[in-house]
Amino acid sequence: MKHCPKCAEIYDDETLRFCRTDGAALIAFDSESPTAVFGSTPVTGAKTAKVLSRAPRSAKAKFIDSIAVLPFENVGEDPNADYLSDGITENIINNLSQLSKLRVMARSTVFRYKGQQIDPQHVGHELAVRAVATGRVQQLGDRLMIGIELVDVNDGSQLWGERTRQTAH
Repeated sequence: MKHCPKCAEIYDDETLRFCRTDGAALIAFDSESPTAVFGSTPVTGAKTAKVLSRAPRSAKAKFIDSIAVLPFENVGEDPNADYLSDGITENIINNLSQLSKLRVMARSTVFRYKGQQIDPQHVGHELAVRAVATGRVQQLGDRLMIGIELVDVNDGSQLWGERTRQTAH
């Protein structure tokens, strides 16, 4: 499996070297270690290859065949920034729905949880999905901070997480 670091597209085709959307070099994930493979050359510690996912440490990989992306929470002081958190949620849902082997809950289904304090594991059982993604967005002036985590519905463990900070140009 390969991932585009620019547009977040995920490709199953191991022969692809560049993203079909923006032409960026794809990053593949080695199943034995968190070392990214850039094109066909392993890259260890390179700043150009950002690993967004790491292979499970156990021999049994957790297969995700269904996911619900819950509405990202706007934790900033500006209530008008809700459109931003909603847009990020919709974008992730739309991108993930392009994966033919992944069942993604629709925006209309997950947005009923917007603004509620919810337990991702409970919601995952309600929606009959294997994993739930939750996130937070905070905008402070020209800085944007986004945090996301992917929760295993079966045991409540965190499968993946990422925090990013961006500055508007």
